[in-house]
This record gives sequence, C-alpha cells and structure tokens, in this order.
Amino acid sequence: MLLCQIAKMRGARVIGTCPPTRKAKLAAEAAPNEVILYTAGFEEEVKRLTDGKGLQVVYDSVGKDHVDKSYSTAGTRAATGLYGQSSGPSGPWTSGQLGRQGLAWY
Repeated sequence: MLLCQIAKMRGARVIGTCPPTRKAKLAAEAAPNEVILYTAGFEEEVKRLTDGKGLQVVYDSVGKDHVDKSYSTAGTRAATGLYGQSSGPSGPWTSGQLGRQGLAWY
C-alpha cells in the first residue's frame, strides 16, 4: 500500500492488483487509479487500460504464484521489482530471460 501511495504522490498512474478478499478494500484505500482483481484476467485488463502498451514499471510482492503474470503485463523496456515472496520464492530468473521479454533488470 505504501508503494502505491508514494508512486501516486510522485505523479504516477497506479494500477493495483489484489485477490478478491478484504485486501481489495485496502487496495482501493491506497489510492491507485485502478484496482484489478488478479483472479479475473488482470493481464488482459492491464493491456486494455494501457492501450496495449503494458506497464512501464511492475512491482510484485507475491512471488511464486504471481510473478509470471505480473511480468507479462510489462511493456517493452519496463522496469521490474520483486520485493516480496508471500507465496514462496520465484525464479530463478536470469538477466537473459528478462532481456528476452524486453524487461530491464535492476
């Protein structure tokens, strides 16, 4: 939630995603421009909201169960950040794998 709030304060258009639980209400309170439930085809919804371009920056705090879907919403040369693994560790990822998807790796 803090990441959404900081990005919004800095002028970013924020698209948040969460499971259809009480977290959806919390996500909406974090002030993103859009909240998408990630069980409902959120990848397609992100593409629709970005006119097919994908996201410029993708942050994922879930890890194993979610990171592939998160990265699939990224646009070309997008920056990515994996900062949690509540569902377990993701990867292993290599810079080559991310590069083939057109993602920057920081």
